[in-house]
Amino acid sequence: MDERPDRPRVPDRVATLIETTAPFSLLEPTVRALLVNSLLVEYFEAEEQILAQGAPVTAYLYIVESGCVRLVDNAERRSVDVCGEGDTFGAAGLLMEDPLPFEATAAEPTVCALLPAERFHMFCEQCVPFGQFFAARLDRATRATSTRIGEDGPQAYFGTRIGALVRCRPLLCPPETAVRDAARLMRTTRVGSIVIARNGRAVGILTDTDLRNKVVAESVPGDTPVADLMSSPVHTLESNTPVIDAVISMSKQGVHHLVITANDDPASPIEGVISDKDISQAGDRSPTVTIRRIEKSVNISELARIRYDTDRLALHLYSRGVHPGDLMEIMTEIIDRLTCRAICLAEESLQELKPPAAEDRPWVWLALGSKGRREMGLTGDQDNALLYADGGNETENAEVQQWFCLVAKRVNLVLAECGFPFCRGGVMAANPKWCQPLETWKETFRTWILEPVPNALMHASIFFDLRAVHGDASLVDALKDDLVTSLRHERGFLAFLAANALTIRPPISFFRRFLVDHSGEYRNTFDLKLHGIMPLIDLARVPALDVRFLSSSNTFDRLEHAGNALSDVAVLTSSAADAYRYLLDLRLGHQVKLIGRGLKPDNHINPADLTKTQQRMLRAVFSTVRELQESLAHRYGAHMMRR
Repeated sequence: MDERPDRPRVPDRVATLIETTAPFSLLEPTVRALLVNSLLVEYFEAEEQILAQGAPVTAYLYIVESGCVRLVDNAERRSVDVCGEGDTFGAAGLLMEDPLPFEATAAEPTVCALLPAERFHMFCEQCVPFGQFFAARLDRATRATSTRIGEDGPQAYFGTRIGALVRCRPLLCPPETAVRDAARLMRTTRVGSIVIARNGRAVGILTDTDLRNKVVAESVPGDTPVADLMSSPVHTLESNTPVIDAVISMSKQGVHHLVITANDDPASPIEGVISDKDISQAGDRSPTVTIRRIEKSVNISELARIRYDTDRLALHLYSRGVHPGDLMEIMTEIIDRLTCRAICLAEESLQELKPPAAEDRPWVWLALGSKGRREMGLTGDQDNALLYADGGNETENAEVQQWFCLVAKRVNLVLAECGFPFCRGGVMAANPKWCQPLETWKETFRTWILEPVPNALMHASIFFDLRAVHGDASLVDALKDDLVTSLRHERGFLAFLAANALTIRPPISFFRRFLVDHSGEYRNTFDLKLHGIMPLIDLARVPALDVRFLSSSNTFDRLEHAGNALSDVAVLTSSAADAYRYLLDLRLGHQVKLIGRGLKPDNHINPADLTKTQQRMLRAVFSTVRELQESLAHRYGAHMMRR
């Protein structure tokens, strides 16, 4: 550490700043007091250089108490950041252990509090949210600058606010406008859509596609009111929404246009309309372009090509600073669309074999496991099932099941050709065991809950993470309603489920050494998904089911809801969410790096490939997971069942 002269005692205003500013406010009060006592204080004149670009690793984390600091990349002649009160800088040098990537200069008279490096690393290890705060900021910054592209390229683009893409004032008309007049307005102003508005509020939208499919193709009279033809309700976003959120929103809602408003107030002024073509300016490596390719695909081989292109898309987005959580959302939506298209193609190819009893039988395709949780990595096998409505006689039901199994088999084959291997445990919709009517599914779940034998618990850990992907989602709602009733009457199931969640432990020894495989293909690595991510998924599932939260199976949603509903587990769920977020980010970074090297993505981490900071953080996270497992065990009595 650099030798520095004695500094004055930390002023009260610095202590107050530390207490109220993230991530320091995340520390326990006693730990925060230790941090404050470790601080040094330094004053810098205007234009005084604080850190030199390319200098050896800094010995301090700098916290701006007052004034302003400019961070500049002199090599690229660009501004990196401007730091004001409560902001920090210098973490990049501490975490990367490389020469400083920028120059720091006081833009005006400035006072900084300095946290010594060894204390910084100690607090990162002791408080996972503290360390993750700096790791996440560093991760986004380094990925966003890892690839040099033009100023107007995708790197800046995905962080752009959606309002910046509005090219012209919105074209509006009242609901009673004749469609002929609306079409003429669109032609005159050369726009592809018109917003139908009443009292300044958007109530619908009419697009070129609507005119082609609903008016011309159906020979609709020109005096028909646009209210009879518009798409409604309208999907809106406020103008300061990032483009990446618009991509996710369009993908989820299955729409091609968004109405942009000034803010989230229902009476907010309409600022314009954005189409997926506006968003896809990033070229063929755009999520919206990929989704359009999927929707227009006509055969399996085309779908397979698109699926393999998504790996490169993931690498492209990740390298341009898209946050791993957003990237996971995008990839889930793309795979959902691909699955839906595979189902449609399968149905079309088998239409002549469809029995009359199946013609009007509602059904739904279920995603299970990580796809059901919307937490897909860039690898994984198939976990899916099929649920159809009750009804008909025994003969008809046999024909219906045979038909749905036939469709499911075709879909499973298509997904396999698209790079999703068959589930080794046979948990796929083509398996008649997992292609059943609603009442059979209800009985299956009741049996798992009432008789929680090991095999039942294994299936529960997969099937409780279910989600409708294609078809009649009301069938899933009916199944979940029955599940709530069963859970309310059989509380003992949770203890068995908690005990099952403790069977897999984090790969770290009593002495905080990583436990790795010593032979085989993955020698000197550990499976991050199996030994790190899955324990946290299991931890989240139990308290969520305890409060009968089934509206989402997403791990973050489960942790948040359980924490809000159960005050005694709020700290547990908050720590679990922080740990889970870090592990997901680490896994996704590992997988995109493999794709970038032309390798197949996996979950196997070699600790030797991690930086010292990543190793410290990972040890802290694994220690947290162990503590959380023990807390869960005591709460549900699972520690007694393990003996």
